[in-house]
Amino acid sequence: MVRQLGAPEVTLELRSEEQDVEVQSGTAQYHLRTLRLEDFPELPSAGGDTQLAMPAAAFIETIARVSRSASRDETRPILTGVLVSASGNELRMVATDSYRLSVKETALTEPLKESFEANVPARALEELARLVDPETETISIGVSANQVVFEVGAVALSSRLIDGQFPNYQQLLPDAFEHELTISTEEFLTVARRIALMAQKNAPLRLSFTEGELTLSAQTPDVGEAKDTLPVPFAGEPMEIGFNPEFLVAGLESTTADDVILKLINPLRPGLIVSADGSGFLYLIMPIRLNV
Repeated sequence: MVRQLGAPEVTLELRSEEQDVEVQSGTAQYHLRTLRLEDFPELPSAGGDTQLAMPAAAFIETIARVSRSASRDETRPILTGVLVSASGNELRMVATDSYRLSVKETALTEPLKESFEANVPARALEELARLVDPETETISIGVSANQVVFEVGAVALSSRLIDGQFPNYQQLLPDAFEHELTISTEEFLTVARRIALMAQKNAPLRLSFTEGELTLSAQTPDVGEAKDTLPVPFAGEPMEIGFNPEFLVAGLESTTADDVILKLINPLRPGLIVSADGSGFLYLIMPIRLNV
């Protein structure tokens, strides 16, 4: 309605007896019905069982690294959240949709006075990130049994916490790998994006490893195919593994390091992307079984 008003000014008047709000702009006039004030849900109060001040930059940067891995499937509510843990000098966030897993551990410059662990809806954290500007120094966090309240300046954002047991992500991480390859993040990401253009209609992105070389390829029937290569320190028997192109690109985009370490076992076991700069980011991605 507001976008359709042509005049530069708008006047609003609450008419209690008529139980409406009168809106006038130029020659246009509206009467909008009101609801009982008493029926509006009570706003959650700030505070909670645990209250702490969190460095804003570290908190928002950690959200950006992991939130994309949270599920959007509301039939599995536990996986739509991000497991947020804060204690001492460490902040950790974990998210997974069962096809990929993101973990970011961020070192804090000063120890926190309180600690907490909660499964916070990813959408709430992403909304919080939009509220925080570069000048914001701290975020006040209040955590109770079933809700969390974030305060950024004069703005308060509240969200219910997700009930249930978040998956034990540490059990999902393999203990050992056959190959650990240090690769330039920019080169790997550029080639992956380029070849992913031909990975349509659920087609996988194929990674073929031979001595000293990685070939990325994709093929979609009735569309086309593409391949490109880049040098990698691979040694041993040739290996080919497939990944969801969107998930692989997302994992590479989520790291801020110049180099990543790609860890692999075999074509049927998950791969692990780790930031090579020791910044505490890792990304586990399930493979796609390839048809020969």
